[in-house]
Amino acid sequence: MEHLAGEGNIRIKTFVENGGKFIGFCAGAYYSCGRFEFESGTKLQMAAVRPLKFFPGLGRGAAFRGFDYESEDGARAAPTTFEFLQAYPTLKCPVYWDGGGAFINAHLTSNVSVLASYDAISDESENAAAVLCKVGDKGGEALLSFVHPEYKPNANFPHLFNELNTASPEIEEILFRWLNLIGFSVNQAFERQHPTSPIQLMFFDGLLQSNNMESPTEAFAYATKAYPNTPVEGSSCYELEIPPPIPGAKALKLIVNPDLETLSASPFQIKAYSEALMDEIPLPSHCNSFGSPLLYAEVTTSTQRIFQENRYLLSALPSGAVFVASRQVAGKGRGTNIWVSPLGCLQFSLYLKHPLPDRGASVVLVQYLTAVAIVEAVRTKPGYKHLPLHIKWPNDIYGMSPSSARLNKIGGILVNTMYTKDSCNVIVGKLPPFSQITL
Repeated sequence: MEHLAGEGNIRIKTFVENGGKFIGFCAGAYYSCGRFEFESGTKLQMAAVRPLKFFPGLGRGAAFRGFDYESEDGARAAPTTFEFLQAYPTLKCPVYWDGGGAFINAHLTSNVSVLASYDAISDESENAAAVLCKVGDKGGEALLSFVHPEYKPNANFPHLFNELNTASPEIEEILFRWLNLIGFSVNQAFERQHPTSPIQLMFFDGLLQSNNMESPTEAFAYATKAYPNTPVEGSSCYELEIPPPIPGAKALKLIVNPDLETLSASPFQIKAYSEALMDEIPLPSHCNSFGSPLLYAEVTTSTQRIFQENRYLLSALPSGAVFVASRQVAGKGRGTNIWVSPLGCLQFSLYLKHPLPDRGASVVLVQYLTAVAIVEAVRTKPGYKHLPLHIKWPNDIYGMSPSSARLNKIGGILVNTMYTKDSCNVIVGKLPPFSQITL
């Protein structure tokens, strides 16, 4: 907030007063009130006058007892009624809440429309959970919410997961309707037509390296028993559907020593991949090298995030594991950028377990080496040997079309590192240049 004081707040307010749109969730909603009060009479109490004043009155919280600043223990699925200014019918459903307040007397405030109210609070003067505020006379609007329809439930919060997961279609619809209300055009078709699919884990040598992939808390759940380290006798394909410990949580589908003919319908040519891998690095030396094992999903959120945010999975995989997806609906880019990539793009993440260097230089070079390797890989394809490729250091790859002199971005590289006691876990992601959404 210190960085916004003065010039920052003036620029935000001027932007909205001149027809801009502003969205504030929870802390952003508190900040946009003319005045706010939080947890009065407790050690967390705060009160202040704020300069934006998109909601000119008082924002007071927390709306419910039990808020815990240090954890999610006080969070809840709050039953809420949503209104949409007659554009859509009223909708009732639980939505994620964690410390949000209420817009006091919002129903009596000029240029303010109540979009949502807490069902558990009967007093109309104290139950407004979300509002739409008209700002200035040039079409400016501020949508402020003390609840979180943008929150995606996951198994990390078992006391919330079931209820919020069941209500996910309604919660998603609320977010889309809100965006439409303030003039945004939202394409709901892509993710709805392509829901995320199971992840298949393939060890081409038939060996599963870890006997424990237990993770009761992560977004993806794994079995809590030891795995066999050889395929089932007499079978060329060993499949195990893992029952998640939390109902509704996603499970990982393991396939060891797969019958690749059964996967021939996959958009990604798994059989061709395995043959190319074995031609490049013949058995048994290809085991635990780049590209093996292979994780594959036809549709996933983000290969990079699944590696990065599921440390139990990562610890069970050997260095060189690669995760390929035919489509991504929330690919991770630089900062808060999100990528949407359809069929036909190549996106993957490579996991490397790198010994800690004396000075760290070799880890830094991974991003540069990856860029060079991708350029060389493209040029090995028939007909592409002389394709004019350029690297924009450190992480973008450009190509020049033969029909024009214009350089076009054909890919990006994202490297995330996580340090352990004696090594550095490096996740190298190759991103496609299809649609970038900057948040």
